[in-house]
Amino acid sequence: MKQRRAVKIDAAPDPLRRRYRSATSYTDYVLDKRKQIVFDDRFELSDRNRIANSIIAYSNAFHSDSPSTQLTTVWSSLEGLLPSPSHNDGRIGSIIEFALSCQSAMYLRNLFQWAFIDHNALGRDEFFSIIDKIPGYKSRLSKFIATLCFSEFQAVSDELGTFAARSPLTTYRGFRLHKASRKISEVLKLIDEHKTKVDWQLRRIYRERNRIVHQANPSPNVITLILNLNEYFLVCLDSMFDAIGRAPRGTDIDGVFTQIRLEQNYRISQVGSVAKDTLTPQNANLVLGFHLE
Repeated sequence: MKQRRAVKIDAAPDPLRRRYRSATSYTDYVLDKRKQIVFDDRFELSDRNRIANSIIAYSNAFHSDSPSTQLTTVWSSLEGLLPSPSHNDGRIGSIIEFALSCQSAMYLRNLFQWAFIDHNALGRDEFFSIIDKIPGYKSRLSKFIATLCFSEFQAVSDELGTFAARSPLTTYRGFRLHKASRKISEVLKLIDEHKTKVDWQLRRIYRERNRIVHQANPSPNVITLILNLNEYFLVCLDSMFDAIGRAPRGTDIDGVFTQIRLEQNYRISQVGSVAKDTLTPQNANLVLGFHLE
């Protein structure tokens, strides 16, 4: 591949994926986005290399059989991707601040996506025949969300519940989202509870990273921590890719993550103003943080 003043891309990343990420489709997505960034003059060379190096290091982490090496390498990839702290902020505080903003941006989208895949696994054709009764949306994920959340589609929602009843876990995941949609404050609660857990887990991972680096004495929790850290890195990556398209030309990567933080702070404040309402087609884009199509 022709090199253009930056990092040469010669292989797709092969990350350890969790929560139903498709190896082929997600790798192709990341590779395509990475190509766009590396070969697009909208970013300075240093930023293009920073993103490419973070992704490459992340992918290379799982070439090692050592869980300790995997954890410390993925942590370094996350550190390299996110903005450096200001002189008044500690590194872990800065990482948590930006990582939680990315979680706010992506968590509900991922929740619905995971629930969609759960339902799909029970019987694709039957599942699609139910949600395809919802008019006005091109995307089946949007049809699924409308079925679960919008009161005008209660009859279809009941049919979906009967379909999901063959799997208690699928029923639970769908009902959790359906119940939260009855009052937007419950949707906010889902986000807040998740962010609290991520905050705690990131601090655990940081302590484990320091234990490995400074004491060479990993705890028995390394494998679980890697799974969580892997997901946190991918959410930050997805959030960054999503926000780059909205960022004004000339914005650097630190500016993109700052934009994510400001957008999510504003969005959550606006969602709070409708906290007593139910989720509707009119407020869904604001509350969910993404557009139904």
